[in-house]
Formats: sequence, C-alpha cells, structure tokens
Amino acid sequence: MEPIIQNIVCTCNLGSTIYLPYLVRSLPSAEYNNKRFAAVTSRLSSPKATALFFGSGKVVCTGTRTKNAARLALLKFVRMVRQIDLEVGMYNFVIQNVVASAKLPHLVNLAILRDRLGACASYEPELFPGMVYRPSDTHLVFLIFSSGRIVITGAKHEEQVHVEFKRMKQTFASFGDAIVASSALEGRGCKQRGASLEHVLTHPIVVDGFSLDKKKKNKKKSPNTVALRKRRRTSTSPSGQAGGS
Repeated sequence: MEPIIQNIVCTCNLGSTIYLPYLVRSLPSAEYNNKRFAAVTSRLSSPKATALFFGSGKVVCTGTRTKNAARLALLKFVRMVRQIDLEVGMYNFVIQNVVASAKLPHLVNLAILRDRLGACASYEPELFPGMVYRPSDTHLVFLIFSSGRIVITGAKHEEQVHVEFKRMKQTFASFGDAIVASSALEGRGCKQRGASLEHVLTHPIVVDGFSLDKKKKNKKKSPNTVALRKRRRTSTSPSGQAGGS
C-alpha cells in the first residue's frame, strides 16, 4: 500500500502584528483563551482546515491533505481577516510538515527489526507500542507498528514521502522473512503475562488469605451470639414487658 497523505502543516506571515482580543471578537467561529494558548483558533469547512493566529502575525494552518488545498485555506483565512478592516497579506508561505500513513502487507516483528536497523531505531514497548525509525540520511521519521501500519512524518513535500517510503521498503526487503511476525503478540516481542480469563472466572480471588468468591458460605454462629439474641427477643416481646411491670 502506497503512502496516503493525512495532514499538511503550513505557515505564513500576515505582514503585521495582530491584537488578538479584537480578532476573536470580530472573526466568525473564532476561539481564544490566553490562559491556555496564546493564539486565536479559527476553522474552515471547505477546505477543511484549522488556523492558529499569533499576535506576531504568524499563522499556522493544519488539516489539509494537498499543497493546493493548504494554500487555498490560508488565502481564505487571510481574506476573513481583511474583512474585519485589518491590512494584512499572505507572505512566506512554507510547508512545515507532511504526515502520511501506509500499510505493509504483513505483520512485523518489531524486536527483530530494531536489532537489524541498529542505532537508527528505538523500541520501548512499555512506553510506546510502535518502533521509531530515523534513517541517518533523511529528516523523515517512521513510526512502525506490529500490525504493519506506518506513520510517516517530517517531510517537506509529498514527493519526498513516496521516495523515502520506497527506500524503506527496500531496506526491509533485504532482511527477508526474519522481520515477518506470525501473530500480533509475536510482533510486539512480548510474552503473555498473568492468568488466563478461564482461570480468573473459575477460581476464587484470594487477597491476604481471604477468599473473595461470590458464593456466600454459611457461617457458624457462636453460642454466646445465639443466647444474646434470645434475650433481646424476650425483652422486647409483649410477655416480657408484662412480666417486667
């Protein structure tokens, strides 16, 4: 499966500083909470995109999947700002990051793959379920999961994603079937821990020597407890009250 572009992050400059409280009051569908984040958030439905406006005049746009859609979204955001009587423009348009996803046709044994890739790869299943692969000759980062799914990030243009993904597949092909896992559990390089579900359902849970089984067991009453309850019944009965008077 070839990589599919999922998100493009791009930036531009408006050429002027912006007073954010005025922008959030005048811009439709804008949100601003300076205690959480020092930027005004605005959204478009077509193309589907989200923009962050900073007081310095910088704008960050995310959510589009093509370069043309990213540029069109920024142009629409700039037009919206112009409509509230602010003299701004779109300058220094730059694509900062292209995020893509792909799928290998087989499961991957991440522990073996990490050993084959050496220092370029890191895999800590206790912290993150995927392996992080950073080829030494590129700025791209690959997040590889045992299911065969791959997330690619760090590219500056779409062509770079396809070129580097092809090189990655060639590298993996040189390892042969050694990195192919027969199951997802083997792919994660983990052993199953803990009791099985059948064991948990058929055996009582014991904590500090006490059974927490749901079945109630008949407890034997001590003779003192039986005698005390009989005296209470006698004292509260009508015959007991008459005899006491």
